[in-house]
Amino acid sequence: MSHTERNQFLALIKSKKAQLEGKQKESLSFLQEAGIINKQGKLKREYKNLCIPQGQD
Repeated sequence: MSHTERNQFLALIKSKKAQLEGKQKESLSFLQEAGIINKQGKLKREYKNLCIPQGQD
């Protein structure tokens, strides 16, 4: 991934975050459609062991 592609991707993620902020139902729907959580709202197996350092924006 090039530096430009990375910046475009981060801008897209930030935009989506702003759209969904404070909207729990829409956020859960988005995560389900993206394949990150199942219908019960639990992380899918592929994502359970991810380590995301705190304080990164």
